[in-house]
Amino acid sequence: MTEKELSENHPSRRRLLGMLGSGTAATVYVGSGVASADPGKGRGQRNNDDRAVGPCVCEDDCPEGTFCGKIEGHPEQGKTYTFTGDDDEYSITIDDVIRKPEENEITCFEFSSSDDIQRVCVKGGPDTSSYDGDDLDGVLCAPKNPGGQQAGISNISFCGTEATETVECFQLDLVGGDPIEQFDPDSGETYSAENRLIEDFFVCFGEDETESADEDEEVTVTPHYDTECTFSWDSFNFDGEVATITLTLVEEATRDRCEGSFVGYLLPEGVTDEPGDLEEQEFRTSETVILDEGESATLRINLTPRLKWRFETGNSVRSSPTIVDGTVYFGSVDNNVYALDAETGDEQWRFETGDHVLSSPNVVDGTVYIGSRDNHVYALDTEDGEEQWRFETDSLVQSSPTVFDSTVYVGSRDSNVYAIDAESGDEQWRFETGDYVRSSPTVVDGTVYVASFDDALYALDADDGTKQWDFDTEINGISSPTVADDTVYIGSFDDALYALDADDGAERWRFDTDASVFSSPTVANSTVYVGDASGGGNVYAIDAQTGDEQWRFDAGRSVHDSSPTVADGTVYIGSLDESGYAIDAETGEKQWRFATAGAVSSSPTVVNGVVYVGSRDSFLYALDADTDGNSEDSRVQLGTLGHHSTWADHDRS
Repeated sequence: MTEKELSENHPSRRRLLGMLGSGTAATVYVGSGVASADPGKGRGQRNNDDRAVGPCVCEDDCPEGTFCGKIEGHPEQGKTYTFTGDDDEYSITIDDVIRKPEENEITCFEFSSSDDIQRVCVKGGPDTSSYDGDDLDGVLCAPKNPGGQQAGISNISFCGTEATETVECFQLDLVGGDPIEQFDPDSGETYSAENRLIEDFFVCFGEDETESADEDEEVTVTPHYDTECTFSWDSFNFDGEVATITLTLVEEATRDRCEGSFVGYLLPEGVTDEPGDLEEQEFRTSETVILDEGESATLRINLTPRLKWRFETGNSVRSSPTIVDGTVYFGSVDNNVYALDAETGDEQWRFETGDHVLSSPNVVDGTVYIGSRDNHVYALDTEDGEEQWRFETDSLVQSSPTVFDSTVYVGSRDSNVYAIDAESGDEQWRFETGDYVRSSPTVVDGTVYVASFDDALYALDADDGTKQWDFDTEINGISSPTVADDTVYIGSFDDALYALDADDGAERWRFDTDASVFSSPTVANSTVYVGDASGGGNVYAIDAQTGDEQWRFDAGRSVHDSSPTVADGTVYIGSLDESGYAIDAETGEKQWRFATAGAVSSSPTVVNGVVYVGSRDSFLYALDADTDGNSEDSRVQLGTLGHHSTWADHDRS
């Protein structure tokens, strides 16, 4: 419908269009209840005394601290309206409108805003509908007229104010001796400047970004054993979540080694100029280093309260965790397989193998299946870790087993793919490739998909190991395949991600990346997510049907082995920059980062709103995911490189 037709049918629309003209931009400035294309015309008023302001039609007036702005006539879909007050402004966008059938009259609408909108009043006919609180997130309609029919909107009033950016300020204290592991002002212990506080950083993040740290400044700390140690900080960085501090031990006194700990606190709300008393602050975290003279170390202080618990093993955790029935299972380079309580992180049992455990466990029907670099595949009881059987290959097993129809499928560095009876541990068949098999098999509809270092991806019959097809390019044998909607996705040495027909291996598309793809892809909501090994560490979102790029995210350093998972619209992945990332699955925007003290090559799994992931700093971490959901992507759903109970309980026959 043309503007002329709208003007003829609606006098209020005619007034609005007459002011805007045909070339008006998407933002409409509104003051004193009248739409205006000029932000300087007309101004609303802040309502500080509970009296109605200007043309506002809200029957209950605007809440204190807000001011009223008004759209005269019908709202326009897709248009942004800005209301200007005495000293601030706010904006709303009309996302959708609903019209009466076969008429142009608008009866309802939906809106969105990044500002603080507290009340909306919609006038139609003689009455007005008022909306507050949660009702503002839905469809807002004019009242029904006396005849019971839905009235058309004649005008809308909004009560709002400009959103205030949250500013968080932190104090970081360099202390000597044992770090403060728990801050409890009611415990009777006093952590005051006299006996604990040595030197502090003061940092804020938000509208008023500040920091008080000076590089190359020296500070002397006196640990609890009365030995002075002088440290210098060589660099300091704060991104609002993680404070990164590099310390060097300049001098030492009477001891061979000195200990330095940074302890992070959140300042009381409203404190933005200088730190308050330590007792008033909220303890967040601490990190500690022990250095010899001249040595340097980098501490990363996670100031966001995301850590639920962490469990320390004896070496790197590169295995990806599996969480089934409230227990976390994973392996470590310290040669052990661990079972932890998922809620508390308490150890339930451990099983020692003869070498590093880089393989990720598969847990089915009360049994943990996992490989070790001691050349064996193990079957362990989930209750106590007791060995049920072991299967020996001719070389190390870094591939992660996958169980399908009572059979364990796994690769070995001896170049073979094995099928092993899950109950007895007897070999059912083996398939020999041209080089070692580190990739983890994915089994779908009776076909085993697995890559080898001979540059090929294989599709094997799950019953007898017969080759159905192979795809021969520079497939790297590190990336593990995933399958969704009859398509196999696999990363490659030749800087590419491939999409292949699951039935015959025909190439459907190829996506060129900036570097080799060691990360294993995963699919959720018709999008493929994967990382590459470039220096910047790209994480990609790619349309699963077309291979078109949707977005890419810079993860700081190479995304080497860590493979993404998706839960409740968020992508979780690790990076060699020693961090785990949460990324918006739709936009590619960073939601948060959690820093560890080692590269994160483990693949995360999300269960009940907790992200479980390992780090080469020897810890397995449980992190608050800011969601209540579980991993819902193809990698986890198919039981490749970690999974949860949903996969363990489903029919894999």
